[in-house]
Amino acid sequence: MTTVTLHHQVEHFFSQGSAGYDAEILQIVPLYPQLFEELLESCTFPTSSLDKEAPLNILELGCGTGNLSLLLSQVYPNAQLTVVDASAEMVALAEAKISQPQRVTPVVSDFRMLSIAPNSVDLVISSLALHHLPDEDKPGFYQQMLGWLKPGGLFRCADQAILNPRTEGLDYQLQRWETKALANGADPAVLAHWKTHLLTQDHYATVPEHLSWLSDAGFTDIDCYWRVAFWAVFGGAKGPY
Repeated sequence: MTTVTLHHQVEHFFSQGSAGYDAEILQIVPLYPQLFEELLESCTFPTSSLDKEAPLNILELGCGTGNLSLLLSQVYPNAQLTVVDASAEMVALAEAKISQPQRVTPVVSDFRMLSIAPNSVDLVISSLALHHLPDEDKPGFYQQMLGWLKPGGLFRCADQAILNPRTEGLDYQLQRWETKALANGADPAVLAHWKTHLLTQDHYATVPEHLSWLSDAGFTDIDCYWRVAFWAVFGGAKGPY
């Protein structure tokens, strides 16, 4: 399957499901609110790196319906937000959630096709999105992303990450995910629909792989800040501070 074909499949899946996404994701991802909490908390370390009141330039990759976008607009009240998603329907919903539209630049694009000025971004942040990139594209994309960041800028990501050994780890995590999602009230048919998407369109890597790719790209202060079950928060910085 080509990268272009995969991109269109992912775009179609989320465009078709955009209206029901907010209700479904809370059932499908039992730790969804905590995931955002931990992701935003990771942006405060090191504590001197980002001033919440500053006019920051924040780039969000995979904004979906704007749940993280809304939180970013509240936590960083003077920031300019560029929200990116492959689905035009998702981007429109994200833009509508923020009460100050002048602070938001909506972009409908594949992440790899973005044109971002070098050294222009204070924070690149992403939630449940980078797994849509094939693993062979991730190292180069991390290098591309480093070029967008200002010196001292941060990259923070919340995403699914599989355990080693990979095959056994994924099988184990899928079983736990389904059990927890059903206990969280997920409709079995909806869960099956998401599982099909997961198995055919997603590309999960391990945390050590992500950290290694970030290191090879030139990031500093690389770490995993939080991890529970299938989900992890990790990232790095563009030195120096």
